[in-house]
Amino acid sequence: MKFIDLSTWERAPYYHALKKDNPHLTITFELDISRFLPRVHERGLSFTRAFVYLVSTCANGIEAYRYRFVEGKVALYERIENVLYTYMKKGSQLFQVVNVPLTGTVEEFVKRAAALEAEQTTAFPPPVGPDRFRFSIVPWISYTQAIVTAEGENDAPLFIWGKYHEREGKTLLPFTIGAHHVFVDGVHLGQLAEALQQALDAF
Repeated sequence: MKFIDLSTWERAPYYHALKKDNPHLTITFELDISRFLPRVHERGLSFTRAFVYLVSTCANGIEAYRYRFVEGKVALYERIENVLYTYMKKGSQLFQVVNVPLTGTVEEFVKRAAALEAEQTTAFPPPVGPDRFRFSIVPWISYTQAIVTAEGENDAPLFIWGKYHEREGKTLLPFTIGAHHVFVDGVHLGQLAEALQQALDAF
């Protein structure tokens, strides 16, 4: 992690213009998981855990998603190391948040995440630092819009997805990106959307 010198940072004008209003960008679109879904099943992986890994890996590859506020300053992480996502234990209608280190292969991540879910006894794990990606999963509805709100310097991107559905021979998944506008612009939303679709097709 390194702190950014605002006097030479090309996004400094956007920082000064946007930080005071604490703006967040949110976009919802559909991902084609027609290739990804059967491949996940063939490899014996959890869809949720594998998809969390894939999104996190793609986001890590784009600099804009690795900026955070640290001690009131702008910092850039070389790599985001933590993933937080919601899940429900069988028989419960209360969600829990699990924190999984983002290391290893997708198989290793899926196995580690399953073990942490089983071991966790509280709704929320101990707080982690700014180097995190956040996920909220809504598998009961196939939505067309989600609104992401945040308070203060809650700058870690939030990714949401819903129930996948079939249309015109494709399996489509509603997916939402919520990010802080000081760091992320529309072009970066497009970059992640493209990277995700390519990764899904190649899985």
